[in-house]
Order: sequence, then C-alpha cells, then structure tokens
Amino acid sequence: MGQRCDRHRLWELLGELVAENRTGTLYIRSDDKHAGVISLREGEIVGILYRSELGAPAVELIQQISGGTCRFDTSAPAAVKGAECPPTAVILDALAQPGQPTGKGLAEAAARHVGDKANLQKFLSDLSGHLKTYIGPIAPVVVKDAVAEMGELDRIDQAESLISRLMGEIDDQHDASSFLSAALDSLSKMQGNAR
Repeated sequence: MGQRCDRHRLWELLGELVAENRTGTLYIRSDDKHAGVISLREGEIVGILYRSELGAPAVELIQQISGGTCRFDTSAPAAVKGAECPPTAVILDALAQPGQPTGKGLAEAAARHVGDKANLQKFLSDLSGHLKTYIGPIAPVVVKDAVAEMGELDRIDQAESLISRLMGEIDDQHDASSFLSAALDSLSKMQGNAR
C-alpha cells in the first residue's frame, strides 16, 4: 500500500527522489483506478507511463490527477520503454504547474531544455575550449564564473545568454563572431544529444 498522493504531492515526491539521485520505480494509482509508473535512474526520470500513454502524453494525463496513492520501490529499477521521455526538469515543471505545458507545449518545452548534466558539462567544456582560443588559459575560470553569476543553466535561452556574455570577453569583432559560430554549433549538438 502506498501513501496518499495528489498531483502536488507527486510533484514534491518526485522532486525529492531527483534531488537524492534515487534509482527505482514510482508506482501511481489514481482514485479513478488509473495506473502508471515513473522510472528513475540516478535522479533522472528515464521513463514515464500513465494509463496507456508513454512520455509527454503521460505527463499531460498525470497533471490531471486529483488524488490517489503512490509508492517508490528501489527493488524495481526497470525503465519504461517505447517513447522518448521529456527531460526531468521539464516533467517537474509541468507537474508544478498543472495544465502548463501540455501536449505540443510539453514537447516544445523539452526542446528548449539543455538536457542532462553530462550534456551540459560537455557543452561548458566546449565553450571553454572555444573561448580559450581567444582569451587564453583563463577561459575555464571565466566560463565557470559566468555560469555561477547566472545562477542556473537549464534552458536553451539561458545557454544563449551565456554565449552572449562570453562573447563580451573577446575584444576583436571578427574573433567574437568566430566564437559565436563555434559556440552555437556546440549548443546545437547539445540540443541534439538531449533528445
């Protein structure tokens, strides 16, 4: 038997499991007898199924849960397969704000998301390498400081702002333009890896 769980409590519980880097399966059963599972691996949501829907459509249905039960099982770390799972942050955002985004909006939100931590680290490493060509070995420190000043970097528009900010570190206009081209190429690759 699981704990009582409405959409808000489900959002809280998922947030806790993600923050604790947990691996396992969260089982959901709504008061109207619909079932679902959310699979996590090391704090990332890797699969989601609710009723007969997988991925983004399942999130849309979960947003409508008014009550039910849920339980987390660490002995069942099986991933739900069959549909692309939106990024963890996008799922948590959708559950935090019911009805937003849904359907196509959720897919668009996922496309604006930078992806997982490994993709982000690769992107930041690439940016440091590109910037190093123009400002020298201090580039990784400049990138790290810029990210720290921004506070977070989990959406594409924030990555674009970071690129713009780093461009300001380059005095020569032609060099800044070359950096922009290389940085946008790295951003495009990161987006491709996030899908």
